[in-house]
Amino acid sequence: ATHSLCLDATGTVYAFGDGDSGRLGLGDVENRYHPESITCTCWTDVAGVIHEARAVPRFAAIAAGLEHSVLMDASGRVFVCGAEESGK
Repeated sequence: ATHSLCLDATGTVYAFGDGDSGRLGLGDVENRYHPESITCTCWTDVAGVIHEARAVPRFAAIAAGLEHSVLMDASGRVFVCGAEESGK
């Protein structure tokens, strides 16, 4: 794996590793050598409408793919970051 995600008991997600394609969800493509908290506050719904949250969500589940990351918040919203090729 080229990047890792960690979820703590408070619902905060930390990302580190290869930042290529924005897969870390930190707003850039820089590599991170130490865990850094993800503070995303926007998501796109299935209709393609972008929404902005008032606060950083508490996450409940995470997954790190080859070139992308998937996070689900406590209300079931899904956040994806990283490469958008091959249906990722």
